[in-house]
Amino acid sequence: MARDGAAAEPGGWPDALAGLPVCPVRRLPVPFSAERDETGRGVFTALDPVHKEQIIRYRLCGVCGKHMGYWIVFLGDEVSAVPGGIYVDPPMHEECALAAIEVCPYIKLERVPRRPLAPQDVMIAPAGSFDGPKRPWVMAVTRDFKMVPHRAWGRGPVTLVYQPTRIMRTRRFEYREGRLAEVIP
Repeated sequence: MARDGAAAEPGGWPDALAGLPVCPVRRLPVPFSAERDETGRGVFTALDPVHKEQIIRYRLCGVCGKHMGYWIVFLGDEVSAVPGGIYVDPPMHEECALAAIEVCPYIKLERVPRRPLAPQDVMIAPAGSFDGPKRPWVMAVTRDFKMVPHRAWGRGPVTLVYQPTRIMRTRRFEYREGRLAEVIP
């Protein structure tokens, strides 16, 4: 099935991504939180400021844009999942986080780097997030979050990032043979 004039998705996408606009260049679903340019192309490394405000104010999922229930999750590396850790990407439904793991090339494939929009841009991330090879991903399940100020590596502008309240449980995902897989204890 094609969405917004894009090619049919190979093998189909998870149901959580149904109805999202499709980037005409990358042929990937564009998360609710991501910017889109005037052509509809997804700018996957930038958060849409209007949608970010709606996510915070109305407790919307950063992937599907729908209201979140009691539990929410954050997806990040081990550095983010420590008490007091921060996330640049917004909260989401657990089903939407699993869909992102399945579809997003940066998350699912070990060798796909995260790139800034332009060479002069400062990447906002917890300190240590880009040191060496990609770290395992941790899905942190919580009830709520607060917004806290953060300055990337002590330079650049201060921005508000997401900080979960008490993390109730986690799910761990590690790269095996270049692809992400859940670690079952």
